[in-house]
Amino acid sequence: MIKKAKNEAKSEEALVHAQISNPIFVRKTLLESAILGAEILKGYENIKKLEVKKANYRNQVKTIIRELRELIRELETEKLPKVPHIAKPKESFKEKFIMEEVKEREIVQSEVIKKPVKFTRTHSDVLNEEIRRLQERIDKL
Repeated sequence: MIKKAKNEAKSEEALVHAQISNPIFVRKTLLESAILGAEILKGYENIKKLEVKKANYRNQVKTIIRELRELIRELETEKLPKVPHIAKPKESFKEKFIMEEVKEREIVQSEVIKKPVKFTRTHSDVLNEEIRRLQERIDKL
């Protein structure tokens, strides 16, 4: 009995009461934050479910692509006639473009060196000359 009385006395001494100003506001704020926390956890669970679905879809796509590659390989190994232009090694688009560009540059450079540059008057040059002459006539008046 004495031990029990000592434990009760210690527990009463350990209790501390504090007065909270606006306890209703504090309680409301705590409850709202608890609700927000629960909503965040719910969103996290949804994200985890979506990640699982994404992984499943990714695996399905991988298996489909693997099956397609096998089917293509089977189709290529069948007794199909060989097409001559496919049997040649393909020249990449980039290499082809570069070769065409080099040829065009060589042609342009050879033309520039062979022919002297002739300045042709454009329509705007003719109009500018006409405007200049008209202004000179006005100045003479």
